[in-house]
Amino acid sequence: MRYHIDIGDDTFEVVIEPGGIHVDGQPVDVSEEVIAGTDLHWFLIGRESHRIIARRERAGRWDLQLRGRCHSAVVLDEHAHKIREMAGGDPVDRGPQPVRAPMPGVIVSVAVEEGDLVESGRRLVIVEAMKMENDLTASMEARIGHIHVTAGQVVEKDEILMELLSVDDE
Repeated sequence: MRYHIDIGDDTFEVVIEPGGIHVDGQPVDVSEEVIAGTDLHWFLIGRESHRIIARRERAGRWDLQLRGRCHSAVVLDEHAHKIREMAGGDPVDRGPQPVRAPMPGVIVSVAVEEGDLVESGRRLVIVEAMKMENDLTASMEARIGHIHVTAGQVVEKDEILMELLSVDDE
């Protein structure tokens, strides 16, 4: 099976076959363990271990959290990728992109205001959970839409904290 994956400005072609996995034509040694009942995945890529929270938002769209950073990924199989190319764009990317709480916690601080223009990687909000502060950052260049939380507020897992608006749609 062939997939086309867009994460930020990077695009990857991933081929999964009985003989192995190839990323952009290069073989990759990967093993995965999913923690049952959660969005938590442990990957061993070569000799490096990675813990990723992967949550499917809607068809083709995934929210990923790796090392405290949020990333949006578009994952399309070969058929969907060809349709997207013929349509001249990606309708999956239209509209506000939610920033969600990775787990239940307390909002320590909100580092942006509605209307701010932010670069990919900019701190948006800090969520404290299990005595650890989680720095949530922008997954793309965006304008801050509606902010749903304030410092001191208790949030649940997957609760929308704020919305990122594509600067391309302005």
